Amino acid sequence: MIPLRSFRRHFGISKRQVAVQTHLGWFWRWAMVVVASGLLIGAVWFAYRLSQSFGHVARPDLEATIEQMKEQLETLEADNARLRAEVTAGERQLQIEGAMRADITRQLKGLTEDAAKARDETVVLQALLAQGGKAPVVSISRFRVQREGDDNSYRYRLTLLHPATGGKEFQGQLRLVANVIQDGKPVALALPEAAGEALPPTALSFKLFQPVEGTFRVPGNATLRSLEVRVFENGTAQPRATQTALVS
Repeated sequence: MIPLRSFRRHFGISKRQVAVQTHLGWFWRWAMVVVASGLLIGAVWFAYRLSQSFGHVARPDLEATIEQMKEQLETLEADNARLRAEVTAGERQLQIEGAMRADITRQLKGLTEDAAKARDETVVLQALLAQGGKAPVVSISRFRVQREGDDNSYRYRLTLLHPATGGKEFQGQLRLVANVIQDGKPVALALPEAAGEALPPTALSFKLFQPVEGTFRVPGNATLRSLEVRVFENGTAQPRATQTALVS
């Protein structure tokens, strides 16, 4: 007779649990392995073929695009070089034309000055002929004053006439006086000036006529109204001729 404790251990609630497992034969196990391997190989092959297909489609297009970009780059570089050459040639041409214009301007200015001097000499000779020996000792002709450069610099021109009776030369001095408005007051400045003091007057020595020209400056706080020229003969205190010109 089986003891009650032993019976409960084998058939009661506290009996040991039994695991139930399904047993597959080796044939089915190998079949499942083969099918899984085939699926894996098929997936790998499909992925490989797909990548090859995309590679064959994309690579020629990419290579063609690269070639086109290379051609465009070469074209742009050629155009850039051509434009640089054209710009350089244009700059050289402009420099040449600028130099030619400057030279022509200088020549025209020189010709204009020569023509003006020739006209002055003609006028002087005509005046001398018209005077017929009745002219004073010395006279002033064609006296002009104009701005030169900045507002405080000026240029003057005049011609002195002398009948030269008996072939005698005129010996004397020329002095300039600038009539300016300085600090709101009229002031007469002896010219030319250097370091605030008047320089010695211009010496004169000629027979028939003498062109005279020069430049001068007035102080920055002064405004030139007119320029007066005075011609003195050596040995005399009073001027032989005077004339005033306004700024043109």
